[in-house]
Amino acid sequence: MVGAGGPHRSQVLGVFVLALVWLGWGVQETTLASGYTDPVRQIRTQDEALYSSIAIGMAERNEWLTPRFLGRFALVKPILAFLPTAVSVELFGVSNWSLRLPSLLLGALALTLAWRMAGWGAYFLLGANYTFFTLARANMTDVPLLACTMAAIYWQAGGWPWAAAAILWKSVAGLPALLGQRGQWRWVALAVVPWHLYQLATQTEWYWKEHILDEHLHWGLAAAAQEPAWVFYPTRAWESDPWLAVAALPMLVWRRDAWLGLSIGLLFLFGYRNPTYLLPVFAATPLEPLEDEALLDHAGQHEAAQLHLLRPDLIRLDQISPEVILGEPPHPPFEGEALFARALDRWEVFLTEDPRLFYNRRRAAYQPYVDRYLKSNWEQAAADWWAEHQAK
Repeated sequence: MVGAGGPHRSQVLGVFVLALVWLGWGVQETTLASGYTDPVRQIRTQDEALYSSIAIGMAERNEWLTPRFLGRFALVKPILAFLPTAVSVELFGVSNWSLRLPSLLLGALALTLAWRMAGWGAYFLLGANYTFFTLARANMTDVPLLACTMAAIYWQAGGWPWAAAAILWKSVAGLPALLGQRGQWRWVALAVVPWHLYQLATQTEWYWKEHILDEHLHWGLAAAAQEPAWVFYPTRAWESDPWLAVAALPMLVWRRDAWLGLSIGLLFLFGYRNPTYLLPVFAATPLEPLEDEALLDHAGQHEAAQLHLLRPDLIRLDQISPEVILGEPPHPPFEGEALFARALDRWEVFLTEDPRLFYNRRRAAYQPYVDRYLKSNWEQAAADWWAEHQAK
């Protein structure tokens, strides 16, 4: 760990550059649509050709809001599935690497976030995963969606632009990025809705029939003539990454992680089966088992307290100095008794030898401060609490 505030920026940049080199090495020589999205059935990344053609056309026509393919509207995905690639083509010309540059950058971001959230183990597990590596080196939507979701979860309320980007990259598949965005949904909606309203107003029939009926209701929910989900996904997961495939379900039961659980649940909700839908499961699985140690090593002690707000039982007190954490009282804004008490939870837990002991006396211990908070304001309540603990 580089200081109590977490790793130095140069350290984070080094991790990002390492990931970018790993993912981008030889990408120019790799032909479009050459990787496999389904190694079992040997289905290639054929959508890369479609997305690349649409992006090139947008750059050539300077038409940045409405994707087209072979002269017709192509509202198969929201705008971010094509716009970043079109901008890359406009800046650097048409080439394999320029078409794949947004995916490569966001793939490197996903690996960097895995390192920040769970250390080198998660970094290398995700980086070596066949599905992730293949899709990060292709102009596809899956890795950008994953990176935006991870960023939204990592930055919580401050990550709402990433949540909006996830939805604008792959529509309803980006909804898991809303985890942790409670209170920020209106900002996400303000970022997401305008493009949809524009297409609804200008290409009403096409938007409704292709984007809503065909893409979401037909391909998204209608069952295709494929294997059952409970057969399809375990088989593909085992072929792609047997270690993570075996670990996913036990980790879900053990840790009860919301992102992992939602990612697994969506596999059974979507009617169309695609091995690329396993990518969030592969990414979420290694994060929880390594989280405890890695937060102390990489996120810094104060950031560890922030990220363990709802899981104080994971804190290893023997590795945390209370003097480092308790530099100031809880911050605003806290709306109501529950949030104020939760904020005090975060600070009080470092003053006890066993965090579980605190919960047995939480109500009695906090009630005076909660009363003062409700009758006056949070600053006075926090100051009273802080002064009394310093006096002990």
